[in-house]
Amino acid sequence: MPPASNKKQRLDNTDPSLANTKKSRRLSPSSHHLQAAFLRSYQSSGANPTPLPPLPSYLTSIYKHPHNIHPHGNQIFSTAGASNPRASIGAFSKLMDSHFFDVLTYLTSFELTKLSSTCYYFVTYVRCDVRLFKDLLVRDFEAFKFHEKGEYWMHYVKSLGKEVVEAFEGREAGGVFSDVLYRSFLGYQCLPPPVEKEGGVERRNFKELGYDNFVMEYERKNKPVILTGVKGLPCLERWRNLKYLTENYGKAKFRCTSVQSTESMQIDFSSYFSYCSGTKEESPMYLFERGFTDYGLGDDYVEQLRDVMPWFVKGEDKLIDGKVHRPDLFHLLDDLRPDFRWLISGPTSSGSAFHIDPNATNAWNLPIRGSKLWIFYPPGVCPPGVRVLGDGEEVVMPVSIGEWCLCFWDEHRKRFNAGGADAPLECRVDVGECLFVPHGWWHCVINVEEEGGGLDNVSLALTQNYASSSNLSDVLRFLDVNKNQISGCRDRGKNAVDPETFGEVFKEKLRGVMEDEEFEEVVGRSARWECGAWENEKVSVMEIAKKGGEGVGGGGVVVGGGEGGDGFSFGFGGF
Repeated sequence: MPPASNKKQRLDNTDPSLANTKKSRRLSPSSHHLQAAFLRSYQSSGANPTPLPPLPSYLTSIYKHPHNIHPHGNQIFSTAGASNPRASIGAFSKLMDSHFFDVLTYLTSFELTKLSSTCYYFVTYVRCDVRLFKDLLVRDFEAFKFHEKGEYWMHYVKSLGKEVVEAFEGREAGGVFSDVLYRSFLGYQCLPPPVEKEGGVERRNFKELGYDNFVMEYERKNKPVILTGVKGLPCLERWRNLKYLTENYGKAKFRCTSVQSTESMQIDFSSYFSYCSGTKEESPMYLFERGFTDYGLGDDYVEQLRDVMPWFVKGEDKLIDGKVHRPDLFHLLDDLRPDFRWLISGPTSSGSAFHIDPNATNAWNLPIRGSKLWIFYPPGVCPPGVRVLGDGEEVVMPVSIGEWCLCFWDEHRKRFNAGGADAPLECRVDVGECLFVPHGWWHCVINVEEEGGGLDNVSLALTQNYASSSNLSDVLRFLDVNKNQISGCRDRGKNAVDPETFGEVFKEKLRGVMEDEEFEEVVGRSARWECGAWENEKVSVMEIAKKGGEGVGGGGVVVGGGEGGDGFSFGFGGF
């Protein structure tokens, strides 16, 4: 899909036989590839150029598409094949599905709704491919009420007046053979995958484990661990009640977007929770808000966290096994520190696509509503289907986690079952548990219902990234050599540390609290990566990916390693 900010170009004549004439299209020089695509696809059968892959081994059956859409190949054996609605769209029927979709992305919302009133096939495409209206809706509305079924197109139809509404009345979608439309439905059917609850990630009661053992056994060894029995945070009780959030923070607006959307919007709790209760899409809108404490939500956990899990927050330095341990060192930057904590929410089967956390930071993640499935790949081991470009500035991966499961789940399970140091890990984290996410590990997350269900399809969690003595040398190296990938401060201007001087400013702050010998030792270690996620002299995950890595099934999405418009650098919403 072309970026929403790009100037849209229009087809002046829909007859591809005129594609070589000067009057056929008003194209900018950068658009010649689109014209070539039309020519290449004109003699095709309308099929998607990338065939649907076999179902992953765990998916033995699938539900019928709610709008009676089928894979393109099914038309061969269908008794209704002779009356396929695609034949009614004229010259457009000669285009591959993927190119036909490209044409529709050049239309405005009004043009799309009017087009859909012309024939059965167009109303099916407009209604069933949520990508067409999602970007338009996000860009044009700062906050809105979703249609009761979570359908973007119906909200837009109703907003455009009586004439357009009447054009839609009586037109039901369905009966279409299209790989493009069916693929996203198939991706959604792949969720959630059968992730093992205890697939190599240890579970430890956080009180019994204690501060010292957590640091020695997990932080310093850079190993994930699930901390169980977490209590004492008011948010664990209060935020489970959605009415509490809507009544006490009803006027607050939160950032919401999707991996398939080029922009974000601001939305209130009530509208978002309503959307979650009705949506069933491959890549739903995902709430990921860094400024939630500005509205008072921090009162329900920030101060209490210091007493419950002091190793995650600013506190007193502690001598552990003969070495001084300093937690949450970015607090030395005060209000200029990069973004570090987020409130995250999404419907069941939403989540975060594969990524490595920014700035070489560690993280913790605390589910409050719903459970989370996690898949980890060790530092230096790239997940199947994920490719890193350049020096890690961009990552190419399937357009959703559902797509990744569809194309690469069986390969993932082969690696998991093989075991060894390079094998991936899996786990399920429930309410009352907190996951420690070590730096440099690839990971993805999938939201699922708690055991027993009944939570209105809304998940909610807290997450926070931090630097401590355990990963400090890698953080310093990241700030020195990966300045273009520094996240969490570029869009905040003078309200955040300058990425270009971040490393030096941080070192000066550290010098003010460390003994000279300790400071020189950690700076000396930062001359080399200690975590295998980044490259020293030997080949790392970045070099492996540049030399080929794994293929990307179906469509792919490029996720920037730096931050977007308002400081978010993770891949997310990948469903």
